[in-house]
Amino acid sequence: MATDPADVSSTKYVRAMLAKFGVDATMADVRVHHGIVSIRGSLKTVKGSESEGQDLRAIVEGMAKGLKNKPGIKDVVIEASYRS
Repeated sequence: MATDPADVSSTKYVRAMLAKFGVDATMADVRVHHGIVSIRGSLKTVKGSESEGQDLRAIVEGMAKGLKNKPGIKDVVIEASYRS
């Protein structure tokens, strides 16, 4: 099965955005398939980041809204638990 280069690029972008906002997604599956971003698993804040102590759900949901405005991303599905 061939992988769409646009989806690969978008996946890298989403992972970079999670890191930028101080979200540790090492225990989550982050993928883009046909322009649909899916984040499944467990998310937590990176210790020492600016987002530590803030509402992680609000950070991720706000980031998801912004991602929907990026060309090539049609929707964002978040099925994650939030850990402190």
